[in-house]
Amino acid sequence: SRVAALLTAEGVPTPDIERLRTDGGVRHRTSGVWHQPTVVNIARNPLNKALMVYGKRSMGRLQRYTPEGPRPLDDDEFLVGDKKKVVRNSDANTIVASAAFKPLVDPVQHDKLLAKLDARAGSQKGKPRSWKPDQNPLGGRVFDMACCWPMYRTPTSAGFCYKCGFYQQSHGVSCAHNWIDGQQATRFVLNATRQRMSKPGVKDRVRLQLLKMAQAESTSTPDENRAQAAQARLTELDSKLKRVANNMALADNDEQQRAMKAVFEELRTEHAKLLGEIRSMKKNTAANHDSEAEVEAAMQSFEMLDELVKDASNLAAIGECIKQLNVKLFLRFAPERSGKRMLNKLVSGVMTTGMEPPPITPYEGMTGRRNLKELAANTAKNTAALTGSAAENSNEVDSLGNVHRGDRIRTCGLLVPNQAL
Repeated sequence: SRVAALLTAEGVPTPDIERLRTDGGVRHRTSGVWHQPTVVNIARNPLNKALMVYGKRSMGRLQRYTPEGPRPLDDDEFLVGDKKKVVRNSDANTIVASAAFKPLVDPVQHDKLLAKLDARAGSQKGKPRSWKPDQNPLGGRVFDMACCWPMYRTPTSAGFCYKCGFYQQSHGVSCAHNWIDGQQATRFVLNATRQRMSKPGVKDRVRLQLLKMAQAESTSTPDENRAQAAQARLTELDSKLKRVANNMALADNDEQQRAMKAVFEELRTEHAKLLGEIRSMKKNTAANHDSEAEVEAAMQSFEMLDELVKDASNLAAIGECIKQLNVKLFLRFAPERSGKRMLNKLVSGVMTTGMEPPPITPYEGMTGRRNLKELAANTAKNTAALTGSAAENSNEVDSLGNVHRGDRIRTCGLLVPNQAL
């Protein structure tokens, strides 16, 4: 991950930059940002040792690949119905050949690298990360107002919760153990959004504002601008065609006639091509900028709220609705005594929807634990300086066995607050 971050910072293009891919049914271009799997795949590539490997995977509807030749499918290579699985062959069932160039790295060093990567991967090697939106409806939409960090989803015995990301990534050194129940937070966001939209006149105002925005976007789209430029060029071609046709009628000899005819054919070909492009652009513009249809599609999210409130267990649909409405939750915690302990509990918060500005500036820096070590060290140093100055006038020493969590521990003349709570 550190190598990927360095390559991104240096502006090194990724192997698949500007290519098209589909995620969640949405077609988009790759961002050009390096990720950990890309670096690992490059490190594992046998071309580093000038080796070509064939037959890593076996696929086929009737037969499968082996070094000895095709083989029939096994029973465990079928999924539900007649769908076939793609099988990853073992190293013994692949063909390895030398490439026509020298190794890019020392083969011994590359083998050590592969051994280290295999040890790090452990039993999870080759297994894709699970992506289950139905288990994370508020992913990336809950923030701790104390540190401005997003709160990460964490599984619990009763379901899941959202905990302060800064606290987790700093191993409890920074911020506090702030958390909320995931299902309760999801139901709160759903009910609050529904209550907000059920006020008289709110839906009508939202529909009117969406219609204005859609019409404003449709009046100055790139396709329409190109269509206007093409229409101006088409008018110019019409004028030239008439002028050339008149000149052809007044030609004095065959040579002038042939020259004018060549120009006439060239202009007519361009005219026909441009006319087809204009028709295509107008058709696409009409299909893409149906303002009424876009507004009604957007308003369907509000119509779903009543049904989702009744079926709060459908977290996948709730998460999609929250995403479309762009709902975000900003929470504030404060210490409260609970029996003999001091715990941080939720005291207030702010919920935003749509394009509403957030009450804080969300953290957008590095989130890796290695990157937070320096910040955590500075925080601990500042805390030690503050607590040390407060303990200069106190030499009281208490037994460590007679204190409670959340109390200040006085030992060896040093006053240390319990930061873990």
